[in-house]
Amino acid sequence: AKALEKELLNSVVIDQDNHAEFLNTYSESMRSTSILRTAITFDEVLSRQQAETNTGDIIAPSEDEADHLFVIKMPNEVPFVIREIVGFV
Repeated sequence: AKALEKELLNSVVIDQDNHAEFLNTYSESMRSTSILRTAITFDEVLSRQQAETNTGDIIAPSEDEADHLFVIKMPNEVPFVIREIVGFV
């Protein structure tokens, strides 16, 4: 998310790792944000995701959940995906 944000000027990129932190920081709601979770490490995020599924495997998002779906399986795919995303803007 941070690498993509550097390529998209005047943009904020929110991924699942920093989504709750963002909401906690910038929430204008009068409701309590204490139910929002944050994770300190990727391993914590992965462990939580696996625990939240009965099979211990991550449930892949479906294509109808977003206008564009990009899947990154290996770190070396990040620059290519960023170029694809920037091309949509």
